[in-house]
Amino acid sequence: MRQAFAYTFTFILLAPAFLTAATPQETLRSTIQKSIQFVEAKGVYWIESKKCVSCHRIGNMIWSLSAAKQKGLQVSDQLDEWIEWSNTDVQRKKENGKIIGHLNKTGVVQIIQTNALAGTEQTSEFTKTILPLILPDQNEDGSWKPGGQLPSQKRDKAETTQVTTMWIALALLQNTPNTEPPKQLTNALEYIRNLPNGKSAEWYVVRSLLERAQGNDDQAESHIAALVAAQKEDGGWGWNLDEASDALATGMALYALSKANSSKDISDSIANGQQFLVSTQRDDGSWKVNGTKSNKRDAPIETSIYWGATWAVLGLSETLP
Repeated sequence: MRQAFAYTFTFILLAPAFLTAATPQETLRSTIQKSIQFVEAKGVYWIESKKCVSCHRIGNMIWSLSAAKQKGLQVSDQLDEWIEWSNTDVQRKKENGKIIGHLNKTGVVQIIQTNALAGTEQTSEFTKTILPLILPDQNEDGSWKPGGQLPSQKRDKAETTQVTTMWIALALLQNTPNTEPPKQLTNALEYIRNLPNGKSAEWYVVRSLLERAQGNDDQAESHIAALVAAQKEDGGWGWNLDEASDALATGMALYALSKANSSKDISDSIANGQQFLVSTQRDDGSWKVNGTKSNKRDAPIETSIYWGATWAVLGLSETLP
């Protein structure tokens, strides 16, 4: 892995000069605004036709739009309505009274991140209600199983389990008092502590965020350094780090870099990632993103395209000044 990172980093140093030139702010904002239209239109279709918050989509939608709104981008007046609907649908019950809307646990985490950005008393109360929903089915080793279609992704199921667990642990760290950590958090952190490094960009992204939330800045920066070293010559990142660049991984990486507190200058890395997204955006505001499932890995599919757009909006928004 280290050799691969070093190899990629050499390419970055030799990259064309235009990649390290800062993209004008108006161009970045125009790129985000164009994608917002795509994210909203496809998201509304999903809400109205599928009526499902747990299908690995709406959490991405409201989180990315909330981040864009915070940076002064224009989003729909319905955003608050979508946030409320999402928090409510997570608590949806079957006829037998069993709650089922929380089965996509990482989607619940995305809603919780959205609630924090909204910062209202109502969204704070929503988080207190929905966070406990994803805790009871923790495995004995401290992990949580990934829900829905995630176990069939084009990385080891063990890594998808690790990523799911880290996202949940992050939400717990951010929303529980330090003096009263729940046993589920303690168990999860013990499970995570000695994990081997992953192969996907998301693994390094969430691990860096989790270490930062624990105050482990040195460990967080080591994962940020690994991300920077894995950046491609074109300025982007691959969903699996040995794959070609796409908007999904690049948006994730930019989000992590926006939270970095690095002693090294990572501004060039951010600028290169931004330029990749600006230069590869399609006319409808989306990006070409191959599927994240093992059997769909060689061609773009609608779900991965949507995820890519939402993460691109999130990463670009968070790296705006």
